[in-house]
Amino acid sequence: VRQFLQADRVIVYQFHPDMSGTVVAESVLPGWKVSLGREIQDTCFQQGAGADYHQGKKRAIDNIYQAGLTECHLQLLEEFEVKANLVVPILVNNQLWGLLIAHQCTAPRHWQTVELDLLEQLGVQIAIAIQQASAYEQLQAEIAERQRVEESLRESEERFRSTFEQAAVCLLYTSP
Repeated sequence: VRQFLQADRVIVYQFHPDMSGTVVAESVLPGWKVSLGREIQDTCFQQGAGADYHQGKKRAIDNIYQAGLTECHLQLLEEFEVKANLVVPILVNNQLWGLLIAHQCTAPRHWQTVELDLLEQLGVQIAIAIQQASAYEQLQAEIAERQRVEESLRESEERFRSTFEQAAVCLLYTSP
């Protein structure tokens, strides 16, 4: 995606319940700050900014200094040397899971509609993959629980049979 868009960085950012988050995937050109695995306390989001993303809205910012961004948002983008970006939400089960973001660090950039649309479609595909992975994990957990219950039932049945056989033997030897 980074190569196709000829962007300097593309990340997948996952939100935590308190709206802080972690960069869980990244492709970045050499020479730019790496953010993979970084925990980010984005006070803008924690104060309710980004509500549009909850509703599936996407955003193209050609120049962060001309976009009317809040000071906390500007500071965060400056920390990662961002001059322009594309942002699309990743919605899983109609909930904001995270963001798919393309960064231009070298200079401001006018993004094409087709680039934003491509990123949006990829965000949808990522959401589908996350849903499928979540369903798979849930299924694996259910299978493991069923196996644990079946093993417990087998052990109980073995104990019951052993107890029953011992009782039968005792009755056999104690009967007149």
